[in-house]
Amino acid sequence: MSPRRGYHPLVSRRLGFLTVTSWLAVACGAATPGAVGTRTSTPTSTPTSTSTSTSTSTSTSGPILPPPPTTDEERLADEIATLRHVTRKAALRVETVDEETFRQRTALPPADVATVSTYVAFGVIRHDPRALPPPSQRAYLGLYDFSAHALYLRKGLPPSSERGVLVHELAHALEDQTFGMPDGDERDEDHALALKSLYEGDAMVVRELYAASAENTDPGKRLEHAVFVVRTNPRAQLARALGVPEIATREPRWSETMSAYMDGMIFVAKLYEHGGFPAIDHAFASPPESTEQILHPEKFIAGEKPVTVEAPAPPAGSEKLAEGTWGELRTRLLLGRCGKTAVVDGWGWGGDRYVVAKRSGSELSLSWSTVWDTEGDAMRFENALKNAAASCWPSEKRGGMWIGKKDQVRRDGLRVLYTRGAF
Repeated sequence: MSPRRGYHPLVSRRLGFLTVTSWLAVACGAATPGAVGTRTSTPTSTPTSTSTSTSTSTSTSGPILPPPPTTDEERLADEIATLRHVTRKAALRVETVDEETFRQRTALPPADVATVSTYVAFGVIRHDPRALPPPSQRAYLGLYDFSAHALYLRKGLPPSSERGVLVHELAHALEDQTFGMPDGDERDEDHALALKSLYEGDAMVVRELYAASAENTDPGKRLEHAVFVVRTNPRAQLARALGVPEIATREPRWSETMSAYMDGMIFVAKLYEHGGFPAIDHAFASPPESTEQILHPEKFIAGEKPVTVEAPAPPAGSEKLAEGTWGELRTRLLLGRCGKTAVVDGWGWGGDRYVVAKRSGSELSLSWSTVWDTEGDAMRFENALKNAAASCWPSEKRGGMWIGKKDQVRRDGLRVLYTRGAF
């Protein structure tokens, strides 16, 4: 993962991710020499902002020749670069650090008001400024920092785990040198989740292809089996099998983070099946703009983009705290909290825009406008939203920001407007 300055392990508006290793080797029961026994741990934050393009390094003076490898890590990076059909363009900075130093590397500043208010308004967290949960860093094994262009490993990892972490993080290092990383953008959190899924998915696919190469097995079948494992196993069960600490899986945004790895891998694997690495490279040049495209790769391949939705007006006399796109992934997770039946999956999410505001005191209001592909999709969302709001949308005061239970759902053809709280 690559943390970027300015985000919090609970909620974030900055692009950044703290990846660790390929956990599918464990989940699939693989036996890759020197590259198995790894555990996947993910951070509790998911990026919620991004820019709309990546920067790709190019050269006008002929082919770029990689510098001669001087370390084992660089030799491994060159192997991965050959596998990935890219070139290592610079020396690598790889540091193995002790527990305290690693903790400092992963420490993040508090979330801003816009971030906290958004997640309170959507019922993801209950805000108590006196008792913010501490970051769960025990799941972290390694990180690649795109800002510092450095890779950090936690000291004391078993050799097999260290190898797996290295492969995943070196894949990020090669992404950095080949495609760069967009600067943070406060406009669209769903876009940032999509971008995170692309970067994590690419590293996951590279790790699986590296394992196939080490095992001398068919890479296509390896990826196919990895996708099968992700699609057919509950995420919580996968997390337990991979040794992810229970405390991490209970954190509010765990499902978002898991999606970046799992759905991101499925997305990139689909691109690989569709057109090999050139198709993946194209995605870096013209990144997905929504989690809808991640969850439905065929829509990205077809060039289907999210519908632009006008931001709803906040209540008169209120102060706007946040505006953004919630997206298909988080809509699915939001409604999925209220029952075992999958919702939104297969529905025609088109686009959305929300505004969080505060009229007085600490009570918030949420105005959320969504657009759907068909009127039937809009009706299904309308009914599901009414059930979710009535049964499992938290509303309580804890000394911080909160949102009341008063709400309203209105549908007009393909559009559904939801308002909640002080309106």
